Order: sequence, then C-alpha cells, then structure tokens
Amino acid sequence: MTAVTGRPFFRVSILAIMLFQVCALFTRSALDLFFVSIGNDRSVAGDLSYLVVPPVLVALSYPYLRRNKQALASLFKPCQLTLRLCCLSLLLGFLMRVTYWATLTVLMWMGLLKNDDPGAIVGPVLGFSCPPLLALCLSFFVMAFLVPIVEEVINRGFLLHALLPKGIVVALGVSACLFAVVHRLDSYPVAFIVGLFLGVQALNSRTLWAPVLAHAAYNATAILDWDCFQIVWNPPETDPGLAALTRVAAPIAILGTLICCLLVSKKAIGARLPRSPVLAA
Repeated sequence: MTAVTGRPFFRVSILAIMLFQVCALFTRSALDLFFVSIGNDRSVAGDLSYLVVPPVLVALSYPYLRRNKQALASLFKPCQLTLRLCCLSLLLGFLMRVTYWATLTVLMWMGLLKNDDPGAIVGPVLGFSCPPLLALCLSFFVMAFLVPIVEEVINRGFLLHALLPKGIVVALGVSACLFAVVHRLDSYPVAFIVGLFLGVQALNSRTLWAPVLAHAAYNATAILDWDCFQIVWNPPETDPGLAALTRVAAPIAILGTLICCLLVSKKAIGARLPRSPVLAA
C-alpha cells in the first residue's frame, strides 16, 4: 500500500476530536457515579450513563460534522451494505472475540496472566444466568448499537482518514492507538489489535458499515461473556487441564488470527481499489 497524498478525506483536528471524547467520557463518568449513588446496579448505571455520550459528542463536534457531512455520507451509502459485507463483518467480530479467549488461555498457560489473590477460587466454576430482560436489552442497545456507531465514526471515520496523508501504516497505527487509549488500561493491547483489524477493513471496504457491523458483533458476543456466562477459573500453570485446553486454544488463536486477516483483505471483501480517499481539489 502506498502513502496517500492530497487533502484529507476528513478535515478535522485530531487533538480536538480526542478532547471532545475526553469531555464526553468525563460527563459519562459523573453521570455513572450519580446513577450508582441513587441505587442503580453498576452495569445498568454504566449503560445508562453512556446515553449522554452521543449528544455531547455531536454538540462539540458539530462544526466538523457539518463541514464533513458529504465525506461521512459517502462512507454510509445504503448500496454499500451488501449481504456479503454483512456476513463477513459479523463473522469477523465473532471470530475476533473467540480468538481473544483462545489467546487468554495460552497466556494463562505461559504464566503471563494469573490471579495473584491467594483466596481466589481455582475452579473451574461454570454457570449461565442473564440479567433481567430490560437490563440486557439496554446493554445490547448501548454496546452493540450506540458504541460501534460512535467509535467507528470517530476512529475509522475522522481519525483514520485525517491521518491518511501521513501514510497508510501511520494512519492505521496511530488511529488504533487513539482507539485503545479511550478504553480501560487493561484492555489496551486488545483494543489496539481490534483497532488495526477494523482500520484495514474500513479502508479495504471503503465504507464504515463494515467496521460498525464487526464492532457490533464483537461487543454483542462480549455482552454474553460479561452478563450471562459465569466462568471462574484460576488454574496454576502446572494444571493438566490448562495444558490440555491450551493444546486446543493455541491452534484456535493462530487460525483465528489468520482468518481475521483474510476477512479484512480486499480479496475477501471483493472491493475495488479506491481511487484515492481524498476530496476533490
């Protein structure tokens, strides 16, 4: 891939966009604390408080949205939303989550991930119990609908395309870093890798529908992890069960990564090479 020259597709200030995100997230944190203080469950409070993020971001970034509305609309054309793209994107999101769990298992076996709490339950303890339906629906609405749209417009829309004049490698790397830093500290590596996959997918598909759907599938699968599946297992590195599971997880992690690379490729997406992701002079 060659560097892209010319005017950025999105004419924005990267620093301003990041500042807008910080303001929105601080507002969310304050609202989250308020909902918890009046007796709401922590997870419900987190979902409810996120509802303030889109309007805050829209209000702060309105001048950029207005200036770049044609560029943004060109990445959300209905004709781009083909059955092939939908299937590939949903599969990518699900497979990234499966690969994540397989990789965690390998890291546990290697001793790179472990629970140092001496009172931790060794397990395994397995269970399945979802929260009340309204709370689960709210979680899906926020995490599998609002979050993907907001984060993809910002990261694979504004930031990625604004960085393209610096070169595709730089644009992908920096935008993935900026995507990671607005997540929790312990999820930085995962968010960075997911950001790379979604960035390549966005450029090769020439649409934001693809990363939005993949992001939605990833988050929807994560909701089942967080809210419905109860899995507690803190095995020592010498646990024969962990070694046996790793023999299955390691190939899954490798194969899953390779398939994810294929799913974001031009060959799989079937997209024509873009003329150039810049605005006409």
